[in-house]
Amino acid sequence: MVRNKYLLISLVVVVAAVLLARLFYLQVYQDKYKLLSDSNSRRDLVQYPPRGYIYDRNGRLLVSNQPAYNLCVTYNLLQPFDTLELCTLLRIDPESLRVQLDKFNQVIRLRRHSRYQPYAIVSQISPQDYPRIQERLYKYPGFSIEKTTMRHYEYPSAANVFGFLSEIGPDADLGQDSPYKIGDIIGATGVERMYEKQLRGIPGHRYVQVDVTGKVTDRYMDGKFDSPAVAGKDITLGLDIDLQRYGEALMQGKRGCIIAIEPSTGQILAMVTAPSYDPALLSGRGRSRNYAELSSDPSQPMFDRGLIAEYAPGSPWKIVTGLAGLSSGAVDPSFSVYCGGGYRVGNHVMRCVGGVGQTLDMYHGYQYSCNTYFATVYARTLEHFPTPAQGLDFWHWTATALGFGKYLGTDLSTGRKGYVPDAQFYDRLYGRGRWKASTTISNAIGQGEITVTPMHLANLAAVVANRGYYYRPHIIRSIDGQEIDTAYTQRIETGIAREHFDVVARGMANVF
Repeated sequence: MVRNKYLLISLVVVVAAVLLARLFYLQVYQDKYKLLSDSNSRRDLVQYPPRGYIYDRNGRLLVSNQPAYNLCVTYNLLQPFDTLELCTLLRIDPESLRVQLDKFNQVIRLRRHSRYQPYAIVSQISPQDYPRIQERLYKYPGFSIEKTTMRHYEYPSAANVFGFLSEIGPDADLGQDSPYKIGDIIGATGVERMYEKQLRGIPGHRYVQVDVTGKVTDRYMDGKFDSPAVAGKDITLGLDIDLQRYGEALMQGKRGCIIAIEPSTGQILAMVTAPSYDPALLSGRGRSRNYAELSSDPSQPMFDRGLIAEYAPGSPWKIVTGLAGLSSGAVDPSFSVYCGGGYRVGNHVMRCVGGVGQTLDMYHGYQYSCNTYFATVYARTLEHFPTPAQGLDFWHWTATALGFGKYLGTDLSTGRKGYVPDAQFYDRLYGRGRWKASTTISNAIGQGEITVTPMHLANLAAVVANRGYYYRPHIIRSIDGQEIDTAYTQRIETGIAREHFDVVARGMANVF
């Protein structure tokens, strides 16, 4: 009993000593915590750094910054004001201001922003509008202006590549250690999102003393805790802006996608999605209105068809079928088929328009994109194995080795992985042992259940060019002149013999 008594006393003494030591440290040695508690007498004037510039592979400037200003409100200094007069000054409608003030009140109510700190309610005011607003701001106690920047686009192109910036809303889940606060601007899509950390820079802080009216009276503690803003890093893309603009010109009035990849590096030279939009529409004060219009446009200009759209691949899939046939040993390059105009399965004929009336080997099968030839190769491949299921799974393995049916892991977006059916899929659909090559023959020419993204097909072309390997497709070339993540510089081997790709490449070259 006595022992327990002394143990309890010792525990209380130890805890009290730890608390006293911590209190002494905070009050005597750690002035910074005192600074943070003095929110009613000092202000943190955040110095927003300029975002990093974006260049193309030839060093041409694509995205830069231009000066802009945010109109801010400090809750504890706000007084009643003429809403209509302020809206006229800002050239916005009263409803827009009401929505922003409602967001502001919500943030304050949830204690997600200090009542003593400015909060941006109208962002990215242009330098042209700034003087007119600033000279009348004295009439609106609690309102202030802070300097920032907004994105400037040198070309009305590549919106899907660059992406856009958006404001962090009051419902955002920001952790305690987050470098962001409600109302900050952050990369939302594309390069701006994927390289936000590098482009953003580090905000600076200038602490000042204020009086009861909010007027600045002096620097806080002689600037002891001030820190300068650090500009964001410049990045260089693999994009060739001339090639990008040429592709966009070709796609005017059309719907679809063009992707060009440099096989030796995996860098994306162009990624055109059509229809598209001018990236400048989502920069500046009109971005919210323009975003709403673009989002509701039936032509879906904000839909990235290169990474998200999934299609039946069609004839390019014959590359996969041919490689599966060669790799399995079911056929060799000299394997020949007479094309009588189509491949018959029961009462159904898979018609053919290329090579009709000729006997074709694999080289000429590719040259004429012959449905009859590759349907025959597909059937022989599945029949080459003890069961059709084993043959189909080998065909499926070939497709996945080439990057299909999985995420390619580009640095623009995870995209979609598409779908390549395997034996289990047809076992579930038809029953085990109740299907064969003829049941699934549409797979031979990229029809049926197969889906891919345009990025998958562009990557396939790079694999053929490299004769059996590829690099993860990526848009980044360098960051401040430094090397990029090794995930984009490591070769991914398909495990398919180089000589089989030589056959495909020679056959494809004959097309021209």
